[in-house]
Amino acid sequence: RRRGRPLRAALLIYTATAIAPNAGRGRLFLDSASVDAWRELLPTGLFYGVTTNPTILKRDGVPCTVPDVAKLARTALGAGCQEVMVQAWGGSVDAYEKCSLDLLDAVGAADHLVIKLPLTKDGVVAAHRLRDEAHLCMTACYGREQALIANALKASYLAPYLGRMSDAGLDGAAECQRIQGCLDGCRSP
Repeated sequence: RRRGRPLRAALLIYTATAIAPNAGRGRLFLDSASVDAWRELLPTGLFYGVTTNPTILKRDGVPCTVPDVAKLARTALGAGCQEVMVQAWGGSVDAYEKCSLDLLDAVGAADHLVIKLPLTKDGVVAAHRLRDEAHLCMTACYGREQALIANALKASYLAPYLGRMSDAGLDGAAECQRIQGCLDGCRSP
């Protein structure tokens, strides 16, 4: 199901910057599970896709179940999204893997669905198991070391948490630049 795609870095607002072969072109993802918001904002042409997670689903009144999230993803794709990012849930390796595979099967558009997994031990092991089955976005990235892990996992996207880094007193923007430099270095022969 998976085609080889380069890793791309994404900021918390899911502004994804392509690393290669689309260097210099950005992708914006609408951080919402609200179909009304999609109807208003997707026609602007600014957004490449939408992204959700259990917190966003709850905020927007969507049950965090495979059938409900799959229906939401199909709606987004029907509304013109190129990709839909959905965060797997469950909190354990097996649960993340099962949720991800169930979502892929239920949506039926594996080339346009990106599974988000956290850069935790369980998330990394689940990503390793899924890396040839799904496009992946590794979330909750706080540094270069985690970016290297995402790269090794063949993740399509990386989501550095700029706001949370800054809230913790770090220079989040500078760390995101270091992350990008690290990923750029991974392309070197």
